[in-house]
Amino acid sequence: MYWNTRLYYNNDNTNKIYKIYLVESPVDALSFMDLYMSVISGTLLSTHGEMMLNKVINYIIDNKINNVYTCFHNDEKGNKFHNIIHKR
Repeated sequence: MYWNTRLYYNNDNTNKIYKIYLVESPVDALSFMDLYMSVISGTLLSTHGEMMLNKVINYIIDNKINNVYTCFHNDEKGNKFHNIIHKR
């Protein structure tokens, strides 16, 4: 298990990111970890709302991550974030 308090949580015991789950906030990340991280593997990353969205997109592109799962709220902002991520 790898925990980087500045960027992400990874439970697949490697430093290589091959699957990423995006959430909107740190609180969402904690909830997601509590509910799902015991049954799935990959990296969990919070976009901190719009604040880090471009950095996250660049990180995904730079590291050639193909498996990106958006776990945003089912509201206007969440749908906007989902569309922005999946257009790139």
